[in-house]
Amino acid sequence: MAACLRHVSDGKVTTEVRTFQTTTADLLRLSEWLAVNGCTHVAMEATGIYWKPVWHILDDGEFKLVLANAAHVKNVPGRKTDVNDAMRLAELLAYGLLRASFVPDAQTQEMRNLLRTRKQLVREQASHALRVQKTLDDANIKLDSVLTDVMGKSGRAMIEALIAGETNPAKLASLADRRVKASAERFREALRGRVTKHHRFLLRLHLNQIDALAAAIAAVDAQVEASLGPFRTAVELICRSQASRTLTRTSSSQEARNLADRHTSDAAAFSEVHEMMRHQLLLGKSRRFVNRINYSQTALVRNERACSRQGGDRRNAERTGRGNPNERA
Repeated sequence: MAACLRHVSDGKVTTEVRTFQTTTADLLRLSEWLAVNGCTHVAMEATGIYWKPVWHILDDGEFKLVLANAAHVKNVPGRKTDVNDAMRLAELLAYGLLRASFVPDAQTQEMRNLLRTRKQLVREQASHALRVQKTLDDANIKLDSVLTDVMGKSGRAMIEALIAGETNPAKLASLADRRVKASAERFREALRGRVTKHHRFLLRLHLNQIDALAAAIAAVDAQVEASLGPFRTAVELICRSQASRTLTRTSSSQEARNLADRHTSDAAAFSEVHEMMRHQLLLGKSRRFVNRINYSQTALVRNERACSRQGGDRRNAERTGRGNPNERA
């Protein structure tokens, strides 16, 4: 990793370039070198996840960090080297030409990692469920034709029985929950197949993987719940904001006025946390959440204006005698 230190003394600009390893010891030497030379602002290019260790080490110091988007600081093709990039970033930072990317705080980064991990685990679980379905199809077991969810209570019981060696369609059909709509005859036909030892091995393998992933998802959910404290108010506000959307779906001015009165306290709550949510990405999706808050606030304002406008039009009509056909006559 190349670092360029830019000095300005008596109107004269001098640069010093040094190369550091990305080990923790070398990054600490980088931080010390910058601090000794009185560096106050540090710019770095966002390259994958490789910028994160450097950011974490320098964030402990007294530097103002700027993370630049690689697309915004692209250099001339054919001249891209670590040293040239470092010197270019130092020059762009000195002239104020870098637009800083948003970097969330440590708590939000941890929440993002948890939720992204959970998303990946859910995808892997769904992938194994599809492999179970593929194995059943290979054995000519048509569970998906009689069950909406093959991995539900009834489907899981039948698959476990198949793995245990049960091949009688009638006995397998008797494992269906009483709420299932398909008839017993349809179940017997769907469960008449050719299940081999190989199929049973694959089914057991995939079911074990699904169970292990379900346990991992539960562990992640517990950790998310434990880490949700700093974001509790904003999350509750987001849930409450869903109710304000009904303001845009009413056609009656009186209903709109009643709803506006009912959500006045919500509008006040929106304004209290609005600025906070602008500077903190919550749960990895806060841009969408902030837009949702903005949408709800806009809906409240629009409906309040509509109510006032309709009330004013009605009063004007009554004053001029146009509001009542009998008065016009």
